[in-house]
Amino acid sequence: MIYLDSAATSLLKPKSVSRAVARAIDTMASPGRGAHRAAMLAADTVFDCRSAVAELFDVPEPEQVVFTLNATHALNIAIRSLASRGSRVTVSGYEHNSVMRVLYHLGCDVSVAESPLFDEDAAVTAFRRLIPQSDLVICNHVSNVFGFILPIKRISEICAEYGVPLIIDASQSAGITKIRFTELGAQYIAMPGHKGLLGPQGIGGFIMHARTGLKDEYLGEKWFSCVAACLKKARETGMDAWVYDENGWPSGFVGGKLLENEDFLARF
Repeated sequence: MIYLDSAATSLLKPKSVSRAVARAIDTMASPGRGAHRAAMLAADTVFDCRSAVAELFDVPEPEQVVFTLNATHALNIAIRSLASRGSRVTVSGYEHNSVMRVLYHLGCDVSVAESPLFDEDAAVTAFRRLIPQSDLVICNHVSNVFGFILPIKRISEICAEYGVPLIIDASQSAGITKIRFTELGAQYIAMPGHKGLLGPQGIGGFIMHARTGLKDEYLGEKWFSCVAACLKKARETGMDAWVYDENGWPSGFVGGKLLENEDFLARF
């Protein structure tokens, strides 16, 4: 079979993927929701996955890897953590609706770094003109429409020069092109798990800078104020936990001995 729609989702996955999914269904319970063998196996497997992602993308600590439902969810969390009404946000001319709709919904002042297609130097020039007046920069690493690979390293260097936070949408590049998180200096890199990473549908996540705050409208700002302490405890105790939204659906994974945190307990 010739399959040419991997920009939407991968289909011809390694057999190990279906075997891993079947094993999880047959042997694992909910991670962090119990101390019995099936729950602990799930928790260990999730942490192993986070560690593998951290190694693949050159992330210093696995706690900087956060799982979400998809790249859209990851981008929503990242954007809402750094932007609000009136924020001056610069984007490329190749952004997905999962970026643009959030920005317009928040009431941000959006500027587009317009440049001719496949002209890296022109793209860098366009970003350099707008970044000094920006509160946030969001850049698609690879266009899902044209396949244009934007000069993300050069753009990230300009952001660092002016102290402007950067969000990278790696939906088309994660698992396809080499991404070194420590070299890019982004606050967030969002990605799906079902495209270039060849995972099943319904999986995504982001890599976050260790000093970057989080905010998710489904969980609330108060909850995320506890994350840093919880993640620190994760490495000390080896315990991990899923976090759930208001409707009881899993919305991300963090580690930590959460039972010692009163603010977290207030959520349940």
